[in-house]
Amino acid sequence: MTLRSLFIVGEGVLSLTRAESEGEIELLRMGPGDHFGEIGMLTGTSATVRIGALIPATVYELTKDDLSPVLQARPVVGQGLCRALAERQAAGQLDASSELAEAVPANRLTTWFSERLHRLYDIASAD
Repeated sequence: MTLRSLFIVGEGVLSLTRAESEGEIELLRMGPGDHFGEIGMLTGTSATVRIGALIPATVYELTKDDLSPVLQARPVVGQGLCRALAERQAAGQLDASSELAEAVPANRLTTWFSERLHRLYDIASAD
């Protein structure tokens, strides 16, 4: 399934796992304020991970139409999102880690994410 929205954890704890030859491997735990889904939005790739709630959770969905005015008005939000994605990629916590590692040098990840975000939302770069 390809996620086309940004999801923000409001309450609870989520576990992001991936099936490996040795079994399910937890990549990341997310709590209030954490986000996911942006990699599918930016790359159009399908998720190969499973997200499950460890305790009851509330998750908010921001679609492209919801997110566009925020990114237009507050470019720093997009910059923070790109930095967070680059950090997750560097830590091997993104679903697309291996594909991105082959395609994009580590020192260009934040810029690559930023370019994709700007193209997706047709916004002028604040850099």
